[in-house]
Amino acid sequence: MPPIYDLIQKKAKVAEEEMYRVFNMGVGMVVVASPQNGEELLSKLPGAWRLGKMVQGDKRVILG
Repeated sequence: MPPIYDLIQKKAKVAEEEMYRVFNMGVGMVVVASPQNGEELLSKLPGAWRLGKMVQGDKRVILG
């Protein structure tokens, strides 16, 4: 998370959940891929990391 988000959160007294709801928290671009292609993509994209996974559910985001 870029330092500017920490500053915004502290100065405006914004809850962490709200920060994630409003801002992308510095993630930038997201690529969604099948598990089979994920490892190959990660090896070819410098600085990339696994952000999470998609699962069937009730249309919500769980940070963890």
